[in-house]
Amino acid sequence: ATPPLLSPNGRLAFVSNRAGKDSLYVMDVQNPAGARQLTEAVGYDWWPHWCGADTILFERADDIFSPTWMEIAYVAANGGAVTLVTSADLPVGSKVNGFPSCSPDGRFLAFSSLAQTAARSNDYKVGLVDMAASAARFDLVGDGYPLGGDVTWSSDSQAIAFMHLPVGETDFQIYRVSLADPYNPLNLTMHFDGNSKYPTWSPLGDQVAFACGQRINDVQEWGLCITPSNRPQVTMLLADLHSGSERDQATNSAHHAITPTWSPDGRWLAFASDQDGDWDIYLYAVATGELINLTADWPSDEMHPDWGP
Repeated sequence: ATPPLLSPNGRLAFVSNRAGKDSLYVMDVQNPAGARQLTEAVGYDWWPHWCGADTILFERADDIFSPTWMEIAYVAANGGAVTLVTSADLPVGSKVNGFPSCSPDGRFLAFSSLAQTAARSNDYKVGLVDMAASAARFDLVGDGYPLGGDVTWSSDSQAIAFMHLPVGETDFQIYRVSLADPYNPLNLTMHFDGNSKYPTWSPLGDQVAFACGQRINDVQEWGLCITPSNRPQVTMLLADLHSGSERDQATNSAHHAITPTWSPDGRWLAFASDQDGDWDIYLYAVATGELINLTADWPSDEMHPDWGP
């Protein structure tokens, strides 16, 4: 891979099946070859999310597409024992719990929770755990309004954005909601004609990036989009990239660009793409459009990056 022009620093947690199972790894962006395996998957370990500098949350499930159980767990960033946060009984009546996300101030854990009686993806609620409470308390935010998954936090820990499939719709959309007023969500992608998934809130607080899918020549292709965090106005980022041999010359967009995550300084987006064949972790420079494949030399699939401190 070409060395990054802007030399980003930091660590990435991600998922790889390099050892035969979907397990968690962590790498220094400056030294991808030194990536370390953190978990031995008992089923599937997915959706890592940093909580402070030393802890990585993730979901553990028995199946990816039709899980009979899915729980939130965490592991130390330097490895060690895995500890469960949720269970079949917490929150009460839950069936599967996934998409963990820690607020920047470290106080709240947010996650998607599907009730035992729920039959559709749009029946997911957002569960909240107050990490500062003397005993963990599980709340479901937005009762009466079906929230979706993959929560991302504002830098002040006062609002969340998430993906949601509205009833009767075929495309996911990105909503923002204030924790102080959870019944008045703002649809940030109401003017975007396509699929919107996997939001990530800029640490600068003013923008939300997400994976955006559009049907081109009867094939749904995924790229990266961005929207202001306070109003619906979508801009496609990948459309501004220079064309190259690895890109579709007709559309100038990646075949897939999913699960973006913002670097702490707001200059880079890490995401997963299969544009070079297998799934790899890429870096995208927001200001210049520079694109780097971090795991090009790994003969395996790498997905779900999350940028840590």
